[in-house]
Amino acid sequence: MKNRPVVSVVIPTHNRRDKVCRLIRSVLDSDYPAGKMEIIVVDGKSGDGTGDFVEKNFPQVKLVRMEKDLHVSGSRNRGIGCSSGRYVFLIDDDNVIDRGCIGALVQTMEGDPEVGEAMPLMFSYAERDRIWCSGVSRDMVTSITSLADGEVGRSRLIGTRDCPNAFMIRREAVLKAGMFDQENFPFHYEEADFGERMRRAGYAIVCDTKARLWHDSDLAGFANARLVQSESRAFHTARNRIVFHRKYSAWWEFVPFILVFYPLISAYYIGVIFFRSDGAPGQKAGKVRAYVRGAFSGIRFAVTGRAGKG
Repeated sequence: MKNRPVVSVVIPTHNRRDKVCRLIRSVLDSDYPAGKMEIIVVDGKSGDGTGDFVEKNFPQVKLVRMEKDLHVSGSRNRGIGCSSGRYVFLIDDDNVIDRGCIGALVQTMEGDPEVGEAMPLMFSYAERDRIWCSGVSRDMVTSITSLADGEVGRSRLIGTRDCPNAFMIRREAVLKAGMFDQENFPFHYEEADFGERMRRAGYAIVCDTKARLWHDSDLAGFANARLVQSESRAFHTARNRIVFHRKYSAWWEFVPFILVFYPLISAYYIGVIFFRSDGAPGQKAGKVRAYVRGAFSGIRFAVTGRAGKG
């Protein structure tokens, strides 16, 4: 590909120095031309010296220090605002990319102007040959979200509802769809909301199976426990599901969701808090109370269009 476009690699991070440095090294090892790539690390006021370490050891990286942790949506927005590339590759800090990952995603974006967002094929870091995600599907009645993790066919591009974890976006598409909604979705459902707006702006979202990375995260089991590991996360896990479906579900989807499936899902998460999350009994009770507050906040949004913050 001649005259390759500039790609901005935006990496939000918070208190994960070793992981973000591992990712930076893999990006620097990419076969995409260094002169056509800018790396931006957005440090959400880490307390483990992440910012200082990155600044000292990676002078070619642009470090953006946040005055407070605005979570993943706020950090991504800040990174996009500081970027200059035609394409922005947003990637969480617990990944390692293949050398050809960025180039493959650029090739897909350059080849079809209707693609606004493209994700790589994602493998497990712990089990290198096991697919972690090749796309997302979501039932708008039950609200159940599934990550496709089976074998992929011969097609290079696979359609997906949205993209988790790491994805390249077209700058002009962001101008049409808007930035991440850091007020309503500071984390949890932020990528789903962004994907809905991207598709409603007329863009396709795909997984490029030629682009690959390895994600250092749980495949299953205790993955859902992370969604309720703190009171803030429990609040947003409860609230954001309702807010998202109130915004994007048809009425005939939303009614059975809120009356039937949401209570069942809430019972499941309360069970996760008590039996799988960390903390003393009093801490777990606090997370349950936060979950209930989040549920009432979401219901308030469904009725009034306004949801309280956690």
